[in-house]
Amino acid sequence: MNNNRELLCLLAEMTKATRCCQQDAILGSCMTFTQFYILDLVGKYGILQLSDLHALLEVEKSTSTRLIEPLVQQGLIIKERSEIDCRAINLILTDKGQKAKAELWKRVDSFLGKLSAEIPVDKQEEVYKNASLFLKAVKNVLNNNCC
Repeated sequence: MNNNRELLCLLAEMTKATRCCQQDAILGSCMTFTQFYILDLVGKYGILQLSDLHALLEVEKSTSTRLIEPLVQQGLIIKERSEIDCRAINLILTDKGQKAKAELWKRVDSFLGKLSAEIPVDKQEEVYKNASLFLKAVKNVLNNNCC
């Protein structure tokens, strides 16, 4: 790829594909991909501080709060003050949240299986490494030249 126009087109197409994943193309209309990712992270850590979630998602505090609120309202996550630091908020997956996460993982797993099947088996490792390298480059440039 020798020209910036090709790189621009690649970024535009990747942005469109990512937007589809962020919306409801995978999970249906029940929750966004980011909200599913939050459920998965809280499930992985057991108890996850809200401040840690900001860092994991690489978003502002207000964005994390806005993303978890529907999960709290649906009874999938509980917010409670930390016993160690009363300023900290812990996120905990409820039983309903565990069940929802397991069900949604089936859909995500199916989607990821179909996605992997679109890449020739002998090229998958190379594609994943190159995608990771590209993502790292984009993050480095954004972090160094953020507006």
